[in-house]
Amino acid sequence: MVVSALHAPAAARKTQESTPTKMALSFADRVAIVTGGGCGLGTAHCVLLASRGAKVIVNIRPSSASRADAVVAKIVAAGGTAVANYSDIAKDPESCVTQAMEL
Repeated sequence: MVVSALHAPAAARKTQESTPTKMALSFADRVAIVTGGGCGLGTAHCVLLASRGAKVIVNIRPSSASRADAVVAKIVAAGGTAVANYSDIAKDPESCVTQAMEL
């Protein structure tokens, strides 16, 4: 039988509510390369990593450059550090790594 927090006794609910369920991870002094960072989950990952202190390389193919620029602008406006990389990671992975080392 599964008992949810709502159906547990009051004392158990209080303990469950006060127990941290997530550990906040810090990515300060780290650089994250996010491929496909200009759309969908890639954008969400870029924003989350930046909010946790990472410097973010937003990688996307050249045909979608404006999407990466928008993500970078959003991160920078929130006080984070991000740059766009428009290379096709399958054909030119060195471009992202070089940019990450310079960031």
